[in-house]
Order: sequence, then C-alpha cells, then structure tokens
Amino acid sequence: MSSFPPQFLILLGIDIFLGGSIITVLLDEHFPDGLPYILDMGALIGLAELWAGPTYLNGYSLELQFYYCLTYIVIALLAVAGSNLYLAFVKAKPMLGAVFAVAGTIPATLVAAYFISAYVNGLSVSPPVFPVLPSSVLTFVFIASFAIVGGAMALTVNRNRKQ
Repeated sequence: MSSFPPQFLILLGIDIFLGGSIITVLLDEHFPDGLPYILDMGALIGLAELWAGPTYLNGYSLELQFYYCLTYIVIALLAVAGSNLYLAFVKAKPMLGAVFAVAGTIPATLVAAYFISAYVNGLSVSPPVFPVLPSSVLTFVFIASFAIVGGAMALTVNRNRKQ
C-alpha cells in the first residue's frame, strides 16, 4: 500500500495543467489565444474532482480510484504534449518546440512517471527535509519579496508614463 492516496495524482495533474498554461502564456505569440484558458479549465475540472471526489469515489475500490486518477493525469500530460507538438509541427518552430519540451513536457512526464511508479509499487515518498529556519528569516524573505514586486510595479508604471 502506498503512503499517499491516488487523488494525489489529480493534484499533480492540476499542477501540470497550470504549468502548461503558464508556459503558453509566456509564449503567447506562438499559441492560439484560448489555449491557456483551456488548460486552466482542465485544472479547474481537476479541482472540482478533488472537491467532489470523496463523495462519489469512496464507494469504489482503491484500484478503480487509481485508474480514475491515472486517466486525469494522462489527459494533463497529453494536453501539455499536444501544445508542444502544435508548436513544433503546426507552427513549424522545432527549436521553440524543443524549448517547450525541455521546460514543460519532459519534466512533467518524468515527475508523473515517478509518482505513478511509487504508487503502483507501494513506495513511501517522503517530503524533502528542510532545515528549521528562524522566523526572522521568513520575515526578511516576505519583506524582500514585497520590495521586489513593488519595485517592479513602480518601474513598470514609470516606464508606461514616459511612453
């Protein structure tokens, strides 16, 4: 028996959909305008499955729950791979397609394969070990993050005023 429920694969599929959406937004001039929204809708469907899942999946065996979750993550991987193939072959930009594959498709596939294998083989996946940080470090990180975001916003507003 694995240390995590099969619904973890749906959570991973949601991340894959959102990651693909972010990459398609970054490369927006190469993709149709609606593609990021379609990927976002796939993530929302996964979120709805997570929310409603305990209601209608508990009556099924763990094996059927796994296959249901496996189907969702395969659909997420196919959506990201389809976006990659669209870029490489339909838009005839194989180098940009290779960048998309390295940034999104290959890592997502490897991570999904790892967690699927861990679930099937009953391996325990432990969370990464992080050092204990004092609260002053977290305060500094939050202040620095807000300063960076605020500075970037100020520079953007300033640049837009000059134009």
